[in-house]
Parts: sequence; structure tokens; C-alpha cells
Amino acid sequence: MDAELRKKIDEILGAIYCPDDYSCFEPGVEQFGIDGQVKYVACIKSDPTACALAASRNGAHECRCVMRATLIEKLH
Repeated sequence: MDAELRKKIDEILGAIYCPDDYSCFEPGVEQFGIDGQVKYVACIKSDPTACALAASRNGAHECRCVMRATLIEKLH
């Protein structure tokens, strides 16, 4: 990710806490999961137990980072 784009994202994020320094915003990390008919933002970590924004969802994990979900929605 180029420095200018990263700077703009950092300005938008402000004080929002991310335990993983927003590595989920890197290009190519836009993943979804499907739970029945509901689409959700999937956690990309193989072991997300240390992330406060990961929630268990039927054997997988959902990412509850509002900023990541918003960016993915806007980019698709």
C-alpha cells in the first residue's frame, strides 16, 4: 500500500483501535464468508483468538471491524 493512501486511511481511522495494526486493509485481503444466506466479513487470521474484533460464527470467525467492513462494501 503506498504511503499516501496509508496516510489517508490513518487519518480516517483516527482513534479506532485495531489489535493488528490494520493489516486486514492490505490489497487482496477482501474476504467474505456465508452463513446460510447471510454474507459477512470473514476474519483472515488462522487463529484470531487474540483479536478483540473477531467473533465466532458457526465454526469460522467474523471480523467486526466497522472500518474494514465499510471499505470492503465501498470497494465491491
